[in-house]
Amino acid sequence: MFTGRRILLIIGGGIAAYKSLDLIRVLQKRGASIVPVMTRGASEFVTPLSVAALSQNKVFQDLFDCWGIWFKIKYAPWKMTPMRPISSP
Repeated sequence: MFTGRRILLIIGGGIAAYKSLDLIRVLQKRGASIVPVMTRGASEFVTPLSVAALSQNKVFQDLFDCWGIWFKIKYAPWKMTPMRPISSP
């Protein structure tokens, strides 16, 4: 279902940030490649090291860093898969 998909996962600050770790595992098991972006608030709930280890990609820790020229060149050709936010139950 997600084989070959490349997903930009933006993790915001909140208790639902914990769910992002499980989401990364599930999406990767289904063949997706994940590029994580974390806000400062998200790093209060999960560590960037944990996200980087699970996603096997660099974690962008500032929304403005990820829109730099390097990011646009590397990820511009991607067909993004929009997903709705995760919220805690």
